[in-house]
Formats: sequence, structure tokens, C-alpha cells
Amino acid sequence: MEDEIFVPFHHADGTLLGILNVGSPTSGIRPSDEDLEVLTLVVRHAARAVQRAQDAANDAAHRRGLEELLRVSSKLSETVSPSAVLQAICSGISQGLGFERVLVQLRAEDSDLLVSAAGVGIETDDVSTRFVLHDADLERLLDPAFETQGCYLLPLEQAKRRVPSYHDTFPSVANGRGPAAWDRHWLVVPLVDRTGARLGAVFADDPTDRLLPTRERLQALRLFANQATSALESSAQYETMRYLADRDPLTKLLNRRAFARRLEDAAGRARLSGRPLSLLYCDLDGFKTVNDTRGHAEGDRVLCAFGRLLVATVRHDDAVFRMGGDEFALVLEHCSRERALEVVERVVERLHAERGTGELPIGASFGVAVADCSGPVDSEALLRRADDAMYEAKGSRAVLRVAA
Repeated sequence: MEDEIFVPFHHADGTLLGILNVGSPTSGIRPSDEDLEVLTLVVRHAARAVQRAQDAANDAAHRRGLEELLRVSSKLSETVSPSAVLQAICSGISQGLGFERVLVQLRAEDSDLLVSAAGVGIETDDVSTRFVLHDADLERLLDPAFETQGCYLLPLEQAKRRVPSYHDTFPSVANGRGPAAWDRHWLVVPLVDRTGARLGAVFADDPTDRLLPTRERLQALRLFANQATSALESSAQYETMRYLADRDPLTKLLNRRAFARRLEDAAGRARLSGRPLSLLYCDLDGFKTVNDTRGHAEGDRVLCAFGRLLVATVRHDDAVFRMGGDEFALVLEHCSRERALEVVERVVERLHAERGTGELPIGASFGVAVADCSGPVDSEALLRRADDAMYEAKGSRAVLRVAA
């Protein structure tokens, strides 16, 4: 006989697991009803065994994903760099959940364009130029019809319909066959902060098993995305706190707290380059009169305007500090005594012009000290030298006196 027997076996949820095919009986006799019942029973047992094996594999994969999430989470406390945070998240998703390509795109600060911020298995610079998405495109991808566990899994045709500008620039490679297979799907996980604002999204592609992700796998992916959002918020909060801690709240210039650290950093660079480092210190003349006669609001305006004048006068990499009250300091790298005097001349020239318009009804006294960068720099001692020179200039009614 040339007959063949096909017996499908199913998962408990009704999903087809496979088909058992038998033929060419050794007896050469068509199987009886009892033989077919035995065969059906064997297939049921085989289906249970396959299901248990698959469930065990899924549980193991889910466990690995959560372990990787814990590992990544423990590492995130070691860094506050947003790029390092996102790169760690991408690596965790790739290694823990088995996606060969992972990409994080964040919304640009000055537009609705999504910019590639980190990735695994894909060049982010290449993506940013060839895979252009806007926030409106992302909004269309987040269709509730394709949502599971906070993740959005769209067939390719559905994704392309929502993002007409996409032209198979980065098609999936790890595609399988069958109803449960990955077939160029789009898997998108939005990054949403605690206020509900959407920061961007995680894109995962090319699953190593070539299968559509399980519910548990999507849960773990959502947890990774949540971790990314939390870490980004923490990073932003840390950067904000560090900025505020190092800045004068009125003028937004660096404050005295940041002075010693920045001066020591500049001195280290000077030791390596062998080039001079100068410190310029200044105190406003007539500021108390402005405060007493025109009020503190006008005094605050004058301080801010003078701070902007200093920033506009020096180079981009020179550091300007408000040391307190009406006292300011400038750390001038690669700057000799002569060049420091030229900086003072430029400041005085601008200040005279502002006085002529009434914008800045004050004067200023300056002192300059040049650091010896052959060894560690004593920032307080250098500051005292410049401060003493400044007070000598103020006492002698000279605009400037240079410290020895």
C-alpha cells in the first residue's frame, strides 16, 4: 500500500505543534481502528512532551532575561551617562532576550525627529541617515490592536502602511516559517516618562530563535524599557542637580564651589602642554551705590549683564565664575600674563561702552595672577594673589594691577 497517515498534534491552547507522518507498515496491512487509536494516544503523549519541553525552554529564556535585567540594573548605578545607560539596556535586551539587533531612538530636543541614541548589531549613525522616523510615525505604530504587555508587534505590511517613508532599509534577517515564526515584524516598545511624555522607543529585531516573542518575553522587554526610562530620568535629574550645584542661581555662571575643581583640571592640562595658565579676578566699583539707590532688582540685573559681558569677551573654553557678591573670576587657559592683560583691556573697553549707554552704571578693578603649573596648583593661594592685586588696584584707583 502507498497510503500515508498524518496525525496533527497540538498545544493545550490549540496551537499546532507539528504533524506526525507514518507510512509503509512492516506488515503491509492497512492499520486497524485499534492501531489508529494507539497512534493517536502516542501522538497525544508526544504533544505533551513537546509542550513541556517548549514551556521549559520558554521559562529558561524568561529567567535568563530577568537575570540579565537584574545584572544591567545593578550596573546602571555605576554611571549617569545617558549614552552608557542606553547602550547597557540594548546589550541586556540582546543578550538576555535573544534579539540580534536592538535600537533606541529618542526624540530630538528641537524637533519631532527620532534620533538613534544607542544600538546593538546595527550602526546608529547609519540608521539616523537612512531610517528617518518622526514622532507622528511612532504614534501611528502604537496601535492598540497590536499591543501586548506594553509592546507593539506589527506585521511588516502594517508597519509600512503606518510609515510610508520606510523602504525596507533594514529588513529582518532572522526570519522563520510558519504561523509562530518571525517574518520581518516590527517590535516597538515606547519609552514614556512618569508625566506621560513619550521620549522615544526601543526597536528589537532578528530574534535568535526566529520565533514571535512569547508573552513572557514581551513582559521582560517592557521591563527593560521601563528601566531605560527610569535611568534616563535619573540621569537627567543628576545632571540637573550637578548643574545647579555648580552654578550661581542668579547669573548662571560657575560658582565658587566649582572653582577649585575647574582650576585644578586646567592646571593639569597646563602641566601636560607646558603652556601658561592665568587667573583674572575682578570686583565691581560702585555696585553698592546701585543697590542702595536703585534697588536690589536693578543690582541683580547689573550682575547678570556684567556676567554676560565677561562670557562674551573670553574664548569658549575659558571659564567664568561668580565668586560671590560682586566678585568674579576668569580661568584663562593657554594664556600668558600679556594675553591676560589684553583680555582685561577688552573687558574694560566693553564696560566703558556699556556705561556710556547707561546699561552698566559701574566700574571694575582687576587683578591677575599666573599659575606655576610645574606641580599641583593651590587654587586658594592663586586666588589670594589675584585678589590682593585687585585690591591694590582698587586702592590705588588704577584699573588694573598685575600680581607678582
